[in-house]
Amino acid sequence: MKFKTLTLLTGLILVFFACTQPTSKTDAKLDELESFTDSVANNAENISEDAWNDIAERYDDMKSDIEEMTDESDAEINSRLESIDRKWNSTEENMEAKAEEFDQMAEKNLENLEDWFENQGDNMEDMAEDAGDNMEDAGEDMEDSFEDSMDWLEDNYDDLEDDVKDRYDNIKEKIKENNKG
Repeated sequence: MKFKTLTLLTGLILVFFACTQPTSKTDAKLDELESFTDSVANNAENISEDAWNDIAERYDDMKSDIEEMTDESDAEINSRLESIDRKWNSTEENMEAKAEEFDQMAEKNLENLEDWFENQGDNMEDMAEDAGDNMEDAGEDMEDSFEDSMDWLEDNYDDLEDDVKDRYDNIKEKIKENNKG
């Protein structure tokens, strides 16, 4: 009798652990995904567009792992996963808006440089000598705008799109040529 009871209890314990093990593993994966999502959301302003692609891929992989481990009918897990998804989607939208804003700022600064060169002509020194006092003040404003744009583009060079980098590099070459002549 004791043997049957002991065997029955052992069997129940094994069944209990077998049933709860996948859930605890799933919970651990959900915790990891939630922590990852929170970390990304809290540091979104420091993430470059290039890094974002890798981060988004990791999120997708982590989520897929959880979906493969779970039963679609598990309401609690699905609820947690949907909550994490909503936070992720919000973060993703913020990142897309940030990327769009960055691209617009890059384009604006690049246009400032291109406009400055267009307005200066080929020989900037001759134009500066011929300018009157009123023109000198306007020229100083343009110089400040030019320097601000150059600084911004230089500071963010690694995150610029290739075509913007090419245009910026061409402007830097023009500056070198004008300083030689």
